[in-house]
Amino acid sequence: MIYDPQAQRELNKQHSFDPQPGDFWQEMFAPVAVVIAVSDISVTTLERIKNVDRGRWTWDLEARPEFYTRTEFAYRWTCGPHRQPLYRGEATNSMSREHWCDVMPKHHAWILEHLPPALGEIQDKEGR
Repeated sequence: MIYDPQAQRELNKQHSFDPQPGDFWQEMFAPVAVVIAVSDISVTTLERIKNVDRGRWTWDLEARPEFYTRTEFAYRWTCGPHRQPLYRGEATNSMSREHWCDVMPKHHAWILEHLPPALGEIQDKEGR
């Protein structure tokens, strides 16, 4: 498969505004986040990893998940005026809306089956 930057930009934009559980956000294959729950008003992600052994990692299921409004999430992975990442959806008039990381849609959907009960309850409340 040949990498198409324009197609990836469109995919990033689409999944910023319409995230799906299991969406994997990565920067040059380094993990950034995985979406674990989506509702009409919020998005919940895991953003911490832990090492399994040399060169292998997994999501840290004991870490506190991150919660965003849909608007915050839409701009969570975009760059600011000087190509610096913006956090927590800090929108500015000069925002380029270019993403500093890429989405792989539903690439980590497997994580949903391994969530501990407390995270599973969050997912159920958010609406799968």
